[in-house]
Amino acid sequence: MPFHHNNSKFAFVLTATVSFLRRGMEWSLVVAHAMVMHGQGIDVNAEGIEAVGFLGLNALEATRVNDMASWFDETEQVTYLLVGCDNGTAFVRLLPGGEPLYMGKLPTASISSIWRDIKVLHDHAFVVSEADNHGMQVFDLEQLRDWSPLDGPVVWGSNSVVAAPGTAHNLAVNEDAGQVIQLGSPWMSGGAVIFSAANPTNPVLLGGASEWGSIHDAHAFRYEGPDQEHHGKDLLVTAGNDRMWILDVTDPSDVQLIGSAAYPDPAYAHQVWVSETHDHAFFGDELDELQQGLPTRTLMFDLTDLD
Repeated sequence: MPFHHNNSKFAFVLTATVSFLRRGMEWSLVVAHAMVMHGQGIDVNAEGIEAVGFLGLNALEATRVNDMASWFDETEQVTYLLVGCDNGTAFVRLLPGGEPLYMGKLPTASISSIWRDIKVLHDHAFVVSEADNHGMQVFDLEQLRDWSPLDGPVVWGSNSVVAAPGTAHNLAVNEDAGQVIQLGSPWMSGGAVIFSAANPTNPVLLGGASEWGSIHDAHAFRYEGPDQEHHGKDLLVTAGNDRMWILDVTDPSDVQLIGSAAYPDPAYAHQVWVSETHDHAFFGDELDELQQGLPTRTLMFDLTDLD
C-alpha cells in the first residue's frame, strides 16, 4: 500500500517488481521491491501517479523486504526511506526528482527474518523484528546527512539496542507523548509495551496493556477529535484478533478501555489508521478474502463518539 509522508511530495510503495509496471496498480501478496511515486502523470494505471524510481532486491542487498518508513530532514530538506529487509534496514536517499540512492544497511541485530518493522519518532528510527533475541534497535537519523554517494553502500551501526522484550511484530509511536510502543511481543500477552523515548537512545519502560489480547497493528496519537469527553487523551487504536479496540494510554501504568468495534465476517484484524481529523478509522482484515471468500475491503469506523 502507499506510504504517505506529510512533509514530502512523494508517496512510497512496496510492491512486486514487473507486475506493478506491466499491470498497473495491481497489489500483490508478495512484497518484493520498493518504488517511488509522485503525482505528475498517469503512466501507471492509477490516477495522478507516475513511477519515478525503482530499487530491486539486488540493489538493496536483500532477498525479501517487508515494511517501510520515511524521514524528512527539515534541515537539509531531504527525504530518506527506511526499508525493512530480511537481513536489516536499508537506507535510501531520494534525489529532488525522486530517484533513489541506496546508502547501505543497518544489519539485523541477530538473525535474518521476514518480519521487521520500523517507526520514526522525530529524528530517531526504532526497529523491531521477530528474529530471536533481536530487541529494539535505535538509530540517530541525523547520521545520514554525512553520507556521500561517493561513499557507496556502507554498513551502519545502532546507537543503542533495547534488549527486552527480545522480539516484537510491530511498533507504534506517539509523537506528542514521545513514546514508542511495541506490539505483538512476548510481553503483555502480545499487547502494548509502552516506552518513553524522551531520551531516544535510552527508552524507559512505562507500562502496557495485556487485557485485550495480542495487537497486530495500532495507531498512537493525542486525541483532538469531535468527542469532547476524551479531548487531549493519548489513545491507542488497535487491530487485534477480530475487532478494533480504543484504549486510553494517557497513564501507561493504568491503561483503560474506552470502546471497541466489531465488524462482519472477521478473520484476522491486520491494520488500522486514524484520519488526521480523528473522526474516522480505516481498518483492514488480512485473511477475510482467503477464509471468508470476500472481496478486498477497507472498513471505516465513525469515531465521533468513542465510547
